[in-house]
Amino acid sequence: MVHLREDFQCLYDLCQPIASPNLDFAAPEDAANDHFARKDMAFIGLIRQNG
Repeated sequence: MVHLREDFQCLYDLCQPIASPNLDFAAPEDAANDHFARKDMAFIGLIRQNG
């Protein structure tokens, strides 16, 4: 996880000191598959990606 940026350098740190525990989780496999399938379809122009 990116801790901070100096010039064009990214300084990384582990998630524990940066994110609160309720944000540090892995998405369920089905949700992750849906997310990346939508990104792929948006990339090739079949749908628009929200947000």
